[in-house]
Amino acid sequence: MLIIKPRSFSILVGGREVEIGSRVIEILRIVKMRGTIKAASEELGVSYRGVIGAIRRLEKELGTKLIETRRGRGAKAHLTKVGEEILGMYLSTSLRV
Repeated sequence: MLIIKPRSFSILVGGREVEIGSRVIEILRIVKMRGTIKAASEELGVSYRGVIGAIRRLEKELGTKLIETRRGRGAKAHLTKVGEEILGMYLSTSLRV
């Protein structure tokens, strides 16, 4: 099976188009599966700060949180409802041939 995934996709927010890149989608996917931002950082080979920066930029543009975190020992992260919806929309746009 060949799976074709778009590099990015756009959603309409408040009448304007917001582009969401594949890196942010991968971050959301890994956080959902593994439960930490550190795991996304390690799996993608990007600094923790780079992962947080990518998420925060999109959150600012959307005006809502995508990931909720719990700090301290045993830090955890999970997707918000909006984060889940964005990941779901992206996965449903992947073409299966």
